[in-house]
Amino acid sequence: MKVYIAGPFFNPEQIDVTERIEAMLGRLGCNIFSPRVECFCPPTATVEQRVKSFQGNCNGIRSADIVLARIDDFDPGTIWELGYGYGLRRAFESNPNLGELASPKLYAYTTVPSRGLNLMLAQSVDGFLQGLPSVWKFLQEMTLHGSDKEAQKWRGEII
Repeated sequence: MKVYIAGPFFNPEQIDVTERIEAMLGRLGCNIFSPRVECFCPPTATVEQRVKSFQGNCNGIRSADIVLARIDDFDPGTIWELGYGYGLRRAFESNPNLGELASPKLYAYTTVPSRGLNLMLAQSVDGFLQGLPSVWKFLQEMTLHGSDKEAQKWRGEII
């Protein structure tokens, strides 16, 4: 299972959570695409570096089975990644002959107590998780049983 890790990594707390997710996925033997590692692009990057980073992220999403996105800080890049993943899935559903196009499942998670999803995210993700223990349980279920039961507990809850 290939997992694209979407989420901000601009301060120590965000990096810590992202590294925890990377470690969880690593322990489960998943193929990980983490932009923090794969295509980090500093603010001082050249235009060529920015284009390469953007294309790398798009390719990572296209080739993922799952996009796992942290929505705690409503990071614009993370929200865009979810939207792009949703658009890929809709394109694939409209034309199943697009064999080279991935159709990733989209899961959002939060570490903020009582945070939910807004209307647009609630309609576009396949599941939502609250807290890192829930994310761990979900990843184990997906890896071992192909089940997203843990991510379905949220249904109907919006911000």
